[in-house]
Amino acid sequence: ISITQEMQTNQEQKITTFAELRQGQEREINENLFIEGYIVSDVASGNAAPNIPITNQRIDYTGTQRTAYIESLDGQYGLMLEFKTVEDNILSRYDKVRINLNGCYFCKEGSEVPSDNDPIRFYVNDVAASNIISIESGSSASIPSKVKYFSELTDEDIYTYVTLKDCEFPVKKGPLTP
Repeated sequence: ISITQEMQTNQEQKITTFAELRQGQEREINENLFIEGYIVSDVASGNAAPNIPITNQRIDYTGTQRTAYIESLDGQYGLMLEFKTVEDNILSRYDKVRINLNGCYFCKEGSEVPSDNDPIRFYVNDVAASNIISIESGSSASIPSKVKYFSELTDEDIYTYVTLKDCEFPVKKGPLTP
């Protein structure tokens, strides 16, 4: 008897584009479907997802700690990744990652009717650390440069890294905490 065990990275890794993934319907992914992109969010910033108030004095931060935003390699599209647990979210901002979406659930939310002013957002639920195939550390120079005026932003810019041109935030008084 000869037994061979393959490593997770030995799977045939056909990379699907974000555009191809977004064309499909909401579904559970039951095949080896790989995406590659840059992480443009940061667990430490605490603003990747809603933080649910438990009481007037306590906030549940696990929503944002389980969430990461991934941008396509060309910077055109973005997805929100919702990990199963806080411990599964091992990604850092600017990391280049390859993720196997097998066992995850692809979702979209929003309205296709422009008058609703509710953009379509795309996200993947139930991601685990075991879905992450590779991580390469990067820097802000790794991310494709996207510079736009506020009026030029579109639904495709959701969950991507965009530098806003000529943007001001007026603060009447008090400290500004982004």
